[in-house]
Amino acid sequence: YVTHDQVEAMTLADKIVVLRDGHIEQAGRPMELYQNPDNKFVAGFIGSPSMNFLQAEVEAGGVRIAGLENRLVKTSISLPAAGTRLVAGIRPQNLNVAAGDSALNIDIRERLGGVCYDYLNTPTGERIIAETKGDEPIERGTSVKVTCEDADILFFDAETEQRLR
Repeated sequence: YVTHDQVEAMTLADKIVVLRDGHIEQAGRPMELYQNPDNKFVAGFIGSPSMNFLQAEVEAGGVRIAGLENRLVKTSISLPAAGTRLVAGIRPQNLNVAAGDSALNIDIRERLGGVCYDYLNTPTGERIIAETKGDEPIERGTSVKVTCEDADILFFDAETEQRLR
């Protein structure tokens, strides 16, 4: 069965083959592709809302993500040399949002009943989507703190878009 609808593929398939320009990017069970994507294309294609991608850079001790208030992420993966540009990937479901003094702010809060999609502006001009369970009203422009576990952040080579492991 062929579909361009990744939600349909995730719900119906025992195995998914993700194609791009006629080439197989990755094949596997739906949750395997969701939890363990081989590259940025698969990571962004599988999952709804899509994975957030932020510019990052390797430095001594970890990876710095400017869009998350210069957060330094400690990781056990094999990193290239300091100064190398990376892309950090974070699923919206892995982010926690709370009102607080920060350079991040709410642009739109889409309330869907049991969950909200918070569309956040970063000081770097990048946009983040967070899926939250909060039902408290947070007004547009409100400063928010965003947290997540370091282990929930994936890293991709900025040039090849392959995942670093």
